[in-house]
Amino acid sequence: MSTSLKEMLARFTDLPTLPIVATQVSEMINDPHASSEEIADLLKKDQSLTAKILKLANSSYYSIPGGVTDIHKALTYLGFNTLSQLVLSVSVVGLFKEKGEVKFSFSDFWKHALGVAVTAEVLAKHSGKLKPEVAFTCGLLHDVGKLVLYTLEPGLFSQTVAQAKEQSLSFIEVEKAMDLPTHVELGEAAVKLWKFPNVIGLAIKHHHDEYKSLAQLPESHRMMCQVVWISNQYCVTQKIGNSADYSGGTLEPFMYNKIGINTEQLPDISDEIRVSLDKAGAFLNA
Repeated sequence: MSTSLKEMLARFTDLPTLPIVATQVSEMINDPHASSEEIADLLKKDQSLTAKILKLANSSYYSIPGGVTDIHKALTYLGFNTLSQLVLSVSVVGLFKEKGEVKFSFSDFWKHALGVAVTAEVLAKHSGKLKPEVAFTCGLLHDVGKLVLYTLEPGLFSQTVAQAKEQSLSFIEVEKAMDLPTHVELGEAAVKLWKFPNVIGLAIKHHHDEYKSLAQLPESHRMMCQVVWISNQYCVTQKIGNSADYSGGTLEPFMYNKIGINTEQLPDISDEIRVSLDKAGAFLNA
């Protein structure tokens, strides 16, 4: 298993490309002078993407009174940040296609990703220090590196999944044992290529790391990584979807303290996550 990260990165030209509009939106997010009007005008250039965004905006997840029929109105209710994050999320979800020769359920993969996104969004709200809409995107894309491996090396991907299942291990444990580039490295590289906000790449890179290894990060980025780490473990332990992590997960109540949530809040937070997950099916349908 001599495939190196450098060799894999050299093959990134084989990956499907992000829609031009989504690329421009990712640049807008990083521009403090970008306006809501600019993003609305930009989205009008991609009718397919606009239709998906409007479908999500009119879903039960956002519950906009009376619904919306155009991007300008969607912006009025959702705001610049939420709509921008939706564009990034929907664009990436649409990039990767299922390969018939690889036995892997995309439906289960995205159910897990969506579970992590919703959980991260709820935890970010309760932390009071993070943007929930950014937490949602970080959670949804945390495992995108697995799809990169799936696309570039379907044989290695299948072997990794099979070994994880057989030995009841996480995907990353098998990647390391096989001396493969890990999905956190591949995912971080992918979102850098797409010029996504830095915090998304960091959340992908560190979503398997323990707290001590994050000490060098700014507080907001450190907390976002911790939120995604907890959210991923929550969904693994609760068996929400399946992204080929067969470890069973590890999650203790004290871990929530790191993001400003005490154990007394957990029952209410769990209820809120369940309600949000029930509403979130619209993302998979779109």
